[in-house]
Amino acid sequence: MGKVLESSLWRSSDFGTTYTKLTLQPGVTTVIDNFYICPANKRKIILVSSSLGDREQSLFLSTDEGATFQKYPVPFLVEMLLFHPKEEDKVLAYTKDSKLYVSSDLGKKWTLLQERVTKDHVFWAVSGVDDDPNLVHVEAQDLSGGYRYYTCLIYNCSAQPHIAPFSGPIDR
Repeated sequence: MGKVLESSLWRSSDFGTTYTKLTLQPGVTTVIDNFYICPANKRKIILVSSSLGDREQSLFLSTDEGATFQKYPVPFLVEMLLFHPKEEDKVLAYTKDSKLYVSSDLGKKWTLLQERVTKDHVFWAVSGVDDDPNLVHVEAQDLSGGYRYYTCLIYNCSAQPHIAPFSGPIDR
């Protein structure tokens, strides 16, 4: 049928000499869509998992290199996660419907930052360039159909006016 019906996850704690199969949800068929390792702390891992019906997703969070995982439902369909480069619990989530969310607790709770976001045109503050590490750079479609480049702080981003460094639309 062209669909993955089950995934298995194997873990080694002796550099690949032996492996142990992990069971994320005993008795439940789990499909792992993707996994992400935190660049600031390699012990922190997020697995994106979907049900067989493709209508809901969950995140499995680990803080011990995958020895244990905690399941958290996610209220949107994840297309991509992006860890903050320096702050280990901050994560951006780009959704299949072009929305951008942020989490400051490793994916347990999420806040909407921006809608109509361009895929792969989102990034965290650049160290040595941006003053605040909580700044996010976003390309998004405006209501007139053009594209704009915005920056905003992750706290109350959707409630505050966005900073648009360029006065008009940008060439996507």
